[in-house]
Amino acid sequence: QFDPTENRKIVQDFNAAFAKRWKEKTGETLSVKQSHGGSGKQARTVIDAMLQAAIDRKLEFAAAVVDPGGELIAMARTDGASALNARMCVNKAYTAVKWLRDTKVLKERMFDMSLGDDRRDIAWFGDPRFTAVWGGILLRAPDGTVLGALGESGGSPAQDEEIGQIGARVFAGL
Repeated sequence: QFDPTENRKIVQDFNAAFAKRWKEKTGETLSVKQSHGGSGKQARTVIDAMLQAAIDRKLEFAAAVVDPGGELIAMARTDGASALNARMCVNKAYTAVKWLRDTKVLKERMFDMSLGDDRRDIAWFGDPRFTAVWGGILLRAPDGTVLGALGESGGSPAQDEEIGQIGARVFAGL
């Protein structure tokens, strides 16, 4: 049976041995940055926590996890959540990864109506998947490496953001 923890250790040991050999051969110091963007099981754990939080709040809700490139790892929705909720949660996560920030921050800094003439139109950026509304949460490793993002849809902007932060805390504990 595949053990992801043991596999990471094998890869880390290989990387260390390779860097040592490279230094001996070339005199150059080689640094290997290894990223584990998350497994499907981890994604489901985070999504399940977000969906439970939504159910507790009596929301029809969808939640997604994307990888560092913005590609979908997993998405699920509660009974009654719409196809639009599903699409929106994936696009919020995608937007967070592509802009390297939470979508709440993106909306408030660039797209909020209160910015008046300084407000931007998201369509200017040429990607129809960009979704500058609350609920896209960027996930980073302690060293700052982008690991992916969460997206949520089905509540008010504040509820989407709150449930996303619950998911981010679950992710951080994995």
